[in-house]
Amino acid sequence: MQRDRKFYFLFLLSIVYYFQDLGHGPFSHVFDRTMKKKLIEYHESEIEKLSNQASTNEEKCQYHKLRVEKLKVWEHEDASCDMFDYMIKKTPGLKNAFEKRNLGEKERDLIKNIIKGKKPDNTGGAATGVPVTNDGK
Repeated sequence: MQRDRKFYFLFLLSIVYYFQDLGHGPFSHVFDRTMKKKLIEYHESEIEKLSNQASTNEEKCQYHKLRVEKLKVWEHEDASCDMFDYMIKKTPGLKNAFEKRNLGEKERDLIKNIIKGKKPDNTGGAATGVPVTNDGK
């Protein structure tokens, strides 16, 4: 049984390996940092322009403020997870392959958490049959 759990965990890690860098733009981290900075600057400039107008459209201001908040915490791993979800949803063969191997929502969440660098908790590991260390790593 222990060997099956280790194989299962390695199988999940192989999935992580394939999906973990999908969210990178061209030229990897350089692109990510540059685009993130430029997008934040753009949305902040739009907020400033809207704030200086006599008839401020609060809805547009909120839109740009929300984008700035999201971009400040955004990492390429977030895009990788979004693409992973999208591919599962829109690719029948991939969705069927996951279902055939009994990889449900818990396993997909575990895969995304590993992509994001989050440590699995002991209950998540036990619930999915994935071995975890005593300290949750």
